[in-house]
Amino acid sequence: MKPSTLHEPIQQEPNYQEPVKHERLHALDALRAFAMVLGVWLHAALPYVAGIPPFFWAASDTRKSDAIGFSVTMIHSWRMELFFLLSGFFTAMLVIRRGAKSTLFQRFKRIVIPFALAMVIIQPMCAAAWGYGYSTQWGFPARTAIESMIKSSWGISVQGGPAEFGRMWHLWFLYVLCWYISLVIVLHTLCGRPGAKISAFCGSIVSWCFGAWFGFVILAIPVYGLLVLQPLQGPQPLTSLNPNWNTLAYYALPFFAGWVLYPRRESMNLLARRWWVPLSFALSVAIPAYYMATTRIYQFDYSTGQTPTQALFVLAYASRALMTTGFGLGFIGLFSQLLSNPGPRLSKVIRYGSDSAYWVYLAHLPLVALFSIWVLDFDVIPELKMLIVMSASVVVLLVSYHFGVRYTPIGTLLNGKRNRPSKKS
Repeated sequence: MKPSTLHEPIQQEPNYQEPVKHERLHALDALRAFAMVLGVWLHAALPYVAGIPPFFWAASDTRKSDAIGFSVTMIHSWRMELFFLLSGFFTAMLVIRRGAKSTLFQRFKRIVIPFALAMVIIQPMCAAAWGYGYSTQWGFPARTAIESMIKSSWGISVQGGPAEFGRMWHLWFLYVLCWYISLVIVLHTLCGRPGAKISAFCGSIVSWCFGAWFGFVILAIPVYGLLVLQPLQGPQPLTSLNPNWNTLAYYALPFFAGWVLYPRRESMNLLARRWWVPLSFALSVAIPAYYMATTRIYQFDYSTGQTPTQALFVLAYASRALMTTGFGLGFIGLFSQLLSNPGPRLSKVIRYGSDSAYWVYLAHLPLVALFSIWVLDFDVIPELKMLIVMSASVVVLLVSYHFGVRYTPIGTLLNGKRNRPSKKS
């Protein structure tokens, strides 16, 4: 059986100025959509994870689940890193196909405008859902709690409110993408050929690691170097427009890796043949990593006054770095193996899923929060509650996408114009 081929080799120093047409990369479209939907999973899971502070999330269930907690530990270790890598990859693809100027304009439409609209529409809805959750669980007056959360999201404190902090909620990734895309295009334009040579050198290293059996271990080294600057629970989302430079520096690494990888994407063909190596390794590392996180053996022990040894800190960060690269490369290889050459029907499903995932992620958080609050009193196991929240949210969001977004100006803004299928006579 002929192995699937996802990426054709191209020249070593690509011409970023002349647009080139290539076929659609279905496998990576599907993977990007998968990463977005896993964000819904994570947010639906948090009420049932031990150790989440009460006021951090809109809902906090009294019953916790180790299985859900383990899934959060695994997914949180690689999802955003993979998303930024794919963002850098597709940004480089657009620059090669369309040129820098056209790419900047396209990304302005797809990212900057949706971010601005979501900040004035979806962000207050998130804040209202949090205020409602605070009122139902912790006895805050509903009006005061909702008003406080909406205002505090914009940095306006309300006396007597449950919280005082600015938030971008789940929209922070769009803000970060604005930084990265602007930066790489400016550097690409200013640096010219010397910059292309540097990108080519870095790309050769990244592509070699993608194609090597244990290249993910080598890629974990720079990830570890930036992880040690972060809290043990990982990089923190940006809460306001004020940049968090540690977070920006950390996620810039996978974005730049994706940028330099695109011209040498043929290395993913080798990764597709042995995707199980990094994925199996990362899964084996995730088990002790979750044990360390739940038993907190690397935390300061206030009862004895003992501080964990440096070796435990190294182990905690190293395991997280290996999970990040192992899961990331493993899923890239798996999706490349399965979905590189889909048939016409499957390719349409992937395209639809990729389009809808953007809307699903942008709009999901207030809905997930409300469903999580409403099921708190259900006398069922946490896993079933989470399944109800996840399923109900995704169904509502997909229905709203199909009938209220896909063929409207909102859908055109998010994914480009989509024509309604013609009715066969």
